[in-house]
Amino acid sequence: MLFNYLMQNALLGLFFEPFIFEKLPAMAESTENTYLNKVQKCDIYLGLFGNDYGFEDSNGIFPTEHEYHLEKNKIL
Repeated sequence: MLFNYLMQNALLGLFFEPFIFEKLPAMAESTENTYLNKVQKCDIYLGLFGNDYGFEDSNGIFPTEHEYHLEKNKIL
């Protein structure tokens, strides 16, 4: 709902270009590379989390955790 609101609001649309992974079409690039590249390019990372947020990788880390750590390291 927030994505749709930002996309449809004339004023906020001038300042924000929201990205939501679920809106991407199927691509040849790996999903991990795709969302981490988008996170790296963003100025603001706003995470809305529920009880489920992806599947653990081979190291036991969820995709959302990778996004968070990428942004955290960018700020530091």
